[in-house]
Amino acid sequence: MARQPNANRLRITLVDLGRGVGYNCLMNATYESVMSSAMQLAPQDRCRVASSLWESTRSQVAEVDDDLESLLDQREAELEKSPSLEISQEAFLGHFSNRRRS
Repeated sequence: MARQPNANRLRITLVDLGRGVGYNCLMNATYESVMSSAMQLAPQDRCRVASSLWESTRSQVAEVDDDLESLLDQREAELEKSPSLEISQEAFLGHFSNRRRS
């Protein structure tokens, strides 16, 4: 995916309500700067930020969910065709926990 110029820049508008004047500025947004700022918020506000960020990834999560659904449908069809392919949860978890160590 091509990176867009200034993709990590935020335009911030500051408003001086006493004078009704707005100021625009650009700031670089990095993971570290966002996390540092977020950790200064009260827990309830951090939850709101986290929720908003999660919602902003909804379309990407939906694509992953669709891929997972396809894989689950495929596995279900395999099991219906040949029930002997079924394995226990213990065997399944054992297989993948050993795989991580390799």
